[in-house]
Amino acid sequence: MNMPYLAYILLLPMVFFSFSVNAEMQPLPDEEMLTVTGEGIAFVIEDFQVVVDSSDLDFTLTGFDQYDGTDVSVIIDQLYWTGEGSEYGTIINDDTTFNLGRLTNPFTFQLLDGNSFSTREGNGWIDKTVLSLAAPIKYEQGLDSGGSPLMVEKLLSTGEVVTNPDGSSKMIAANPLGYNCTNSAAVIGSGLCASRPGLEKFDLGVRLGLDFLNDSIDQNVNINFQSGSFDGSYIRFWGGQDASLGNAFMMELQANVYAERLKITNCNFSSGACGESITLREFEYDLVLGDAEWHQPATFEVDADGNFIFEVKMMPQPGDATVPDCGSSRAGGCAGSYTTGEIARDGKKSGSDPVTWEYFKDYYENGRKGNFTTDSMHIGSSDLGASRMTGIQIHYLRVKSHEI
Repeated sequence: MNMPYLAYILLLPMVFFSFSVNAEMQPLPDEEMLTVTGEGIAFVIEDFQVVVDSSDLDFTLTGFDQYDGTDVSVIIDQLYWTGEGSEYGTIINDDTTFNLGRLTNPFTFQLLDGNSFSTREGNGWIDKTVLSLAAPIKYEQGLDSGGSPLMVEKLLSTGEVVTNPDGSSKMIAANPLGYNCTNSAAVIGSGLCASRPGLEKFDLGVRLGLDFLNDSIDQNVNINFQSGSFDGSYIRFWGGQDASLGNAFMMELQANVYAERLKITNCNFSSGACGESITLREFEYDLVLGDAEWHQPATFEVDADGNFIFEVKMMPQPGDATVPDCGSSRAGGCAGSYTTGEIARDGKKSGSDPVTWEYFKDYYENGRKGNFTTDSMHIGSSDLGASRMTGIQIHYLRVKSHEI
C-alpha cells in the first residue's frame, strides 16, 4: 500500500463521522469496564507497502554534538517497509508488497480483563482493565508424538542445517503451526512464528543522513532488515497507583524483532564510498520492558518542565514495608504480602524469611526476560561467529529528556 492510499484510509472515519454530536463523556471505572465482553478490533492490510524519502518527509533531529563540539543533525533520508525481495530497498514495485497480518492471525486492539493474565496473588494486573495492541502471535512450544516438547533442526533458507560449535545440529522449539522466525524459506512446523515467508514477512530499512558542519564528511547510515517479523510483540496500558507518582500511566512492552539478515552500512555522502558493513544473520531480539506480574510496571509521565520520564520500576526490596499487602485492596498489585520479610546476607534460604526468599527466587526464574541471538556476525568479510545474550532482566531503568 502506497502512502497516499494509507492517508485516504485514515481519513475515511473523519468523513463518515463528521456530523455534529452533542454528548458528554463520562468516566467508566474499572469495575464497570471489567464487565465489557467485546472482542476488540482486529485488522489486516493486504498488499501493504510504505516508501518514504526526503521529498515526502522532513524529519530532522538536532542537538547532537561532534567530538569537537560542532553540531550534527540526523535526517531520515529514506524509509521503506515492503515485502521480501527488495534487495535492501533497491527493488520496490508492485511485486514487493506483503500482508500486514492475516485473517486467522491479525493485529489486534482490545480491552482485556487483567485478572485473566495471571492467577498469582499480588500481581499488578489484579482488578484492572488493560488496553492491548498486539502483533500476530508467536506460538507456544508444541509437543511431539511422544508428548515431549517439540524440537526441530534449525535450517537456513538454503536448506543447510545450522550447527553448534561441537558440530551437532542446532535444535529450536517449534509448534506444528509455526514457522522458523529467521528463515525466508521456512515451512510449517519449523518454528514458533505465525508469519509466513512470502506472505506476511517483510523487508524494512531506513537511511539516516548525518549532516556535519563540514559537508565533506557528511555520511549516510543504512539499517536494513531482510525477511523480518514482529510476531509476539505487544504493548499494554492501564491506570494504577504508584508510591511516587500517585495515579500513574502504566504499561508493559514486549518488542520482538526477527530477521534473516540485519545489515548496517556507513557511507560518505559526497564520494559514495562505504566502510565495511556489519551483518547479523538469523537475528532474534526480544525486548522486555516492565513486568506487572512482579509489581514492576513501566510508567510514563511528563514533569512540570515538559520533559518526559520513562521508567521501569525497581523491584520491591526485601523488608520494604511501604509496598501494599494483599489485605483490604488488591487492585493494581499487592506484593507486600511477600516482600516484607528479610533475605539473609549470604542470600541463602536458611536465615531468610522463607516466603520472601521463595518470591524472589520465583521472580529470577520465571519473571519476564529478553534475549538477543545471531547465528553469525560478519564485519566485512570477517565472520565472528555466533553471539547470544539470554535471560536479560531489567531491574530498574529511568530515561528522562532534557531541554538543550
